[in-house]
Amino acid sequence: MKPDRMLFAWLWPGGGYFAERRHARGFRAMGGVLFLYLSGLLIGGLDAVDRKHDGIWFYAQAFNGPIAFATDFARSRLSSINGREIQDISWERTPSLGQRWLAQEQEVMDAVRRQGLSHVNEVGTLFIALGGLMNLVLILEAGFATPKGDV
Repeated sequence: MKPDRMLFAWLWPGGGYFAERRHARGFRAMGGVLFLYLSGLLIGGLDAVDRKHDGIWFYAQAFNGPIAFATDFARSRLSSINGREIQDISWERTPSLGQRWLAQEQEVMDAVRRQGLSHVNEVGTLFIALGGLMNLVLILEAGFATPKGDV
């Protein structure tokens, strides 16, 4: 087992191959995982990576590495108003946030417009999760597989 290469593979897709100086394979692996990740972001938006509200999906997305955590951090900052996330606020019906609150607050409307919608968001979430699972295979291969010629 090679835990250092597994760590490199988690930190950056294809990093385990780069640590082994197998650059061509590393670029192909990196391209595949990042293609799925960036396609998911383009399809579903930043809201496709949501640790709080899509927790079970985030387990698979976390295998993409620190980029998943950075995306979740950016999403939480962009979709929060006074430290509260818009998903939590949108379900409340209080006198201070009555039926007219969306039309009156421009800051709230801007945060609502940054949210992913329905199936488009789900497809983006799926793409990013598949990229994470693909990177999990690369992490395991970096840690346990032996390159050709090292039998």
